[in-house]
Amino acid sequence: MTHEDKELLLKDLCARLPYYVKCQMEDDFIINDSPLYDYILSEKHLELFRNHKGFYIRPYLRPMSSMTLEEHRDWMKYCKADYDCEFQPEPTFDFESCILSINWLNQHHFDYNNLIEKGLAIEVNKNNNPYKE
Repeated sequence: MTHEDKELLLKDLCARLPYYVKCQMEDDFIINDSPLYDYILSEKHLELFRNHKGFYIRPYLRPMSSMTLEEHRDWMKYCKADYDCEFQPEPTFDFESCILSINWLNQHHFDYNNLIEKGLAIEVNKNNNPYKE
């Protein structure tokens, strides 16, 4: 894992902490119902994470391509994007909309940083979905 990959993963995980992201740890331990904040950001584990040569923490995320049409509509509505399928096929975002958009994507565990493609996250599918209720 490159230094850039480690930094990207750490930044991504920190943004997801309030949304109870679930991760696979090196020892296959899955964090279930508690935020990772205290665990990841404790000095001991943060140092381990930064110095580890392998993939120490890998979040379970959904690829953007798995977003349903209903979810897409909900996303656009939530982030108040200026969007009209018929007359404006591409949404435009102001600053507030961008923040709301990222929050919505984090809350729904979408991989907007392409961590799955880089091997830094685990793709959620029907067989391994830790977010099932």
